[in-house]
Amino acid sequence: INITPDMFMPLTRRRFMIAISKSIRSCIIIFLDDLQWADPMSLGLIHSLLSSNVEGDMSWLLFVGTYRTEHAQLLSDFVALVSRLNFPLTKITLDDLPPNEVTQMISYALSIVPRLCSTLSNIVHKKTKGNPFFVKEFMRSLVDNGLIVRSLREQRWVWDVDG
Repeated sequence: INITPDMFMPLTRRRFMIAISKSIRSCIIIFLDDLQWADPMSLGLIHSLLSSNVEGDMSWLLFVGTYRTEHAQLLSDFVALVSRLNFPLTKITLDDLPPNEVTQMISYALSIVPRLCSTLSNIVHKKTKGNPFFVKEFMRSLVDNGLIVRSLREQRWVWDVDG
């Protein structure tokens, strides 16, 4: 299929979507991460795709978009537009983890009981504010910088919170 700029004109877009939907034998999943960085033209293209509603049936399409709310000024209008479409929309908000869940996450990652990593997890929670992505990246940096190491003598991960 040759994609041309005029494909996104209403009639041409509709014909394109009908052709796609008739050739689909199963589901198409579109996953776009970090939509907070998308430009208006890209958001317009996504909106066009979702609003096509080919012959009332969009069951062949699953669109998943992720974004960080703290950087999503432009997306608020886009989300409002998409929510008015005849397209099922489920919004899932991931909140920061409370300290006990950061402890569980670290305990699982290091394969040790939670009480042994509570001091470390308190520091990690303070530095990351419980953002799961930042917890993972912060822990990775601690390992990469040799601040958390696997002790052969103790047969577990060790660290020095004072060092």
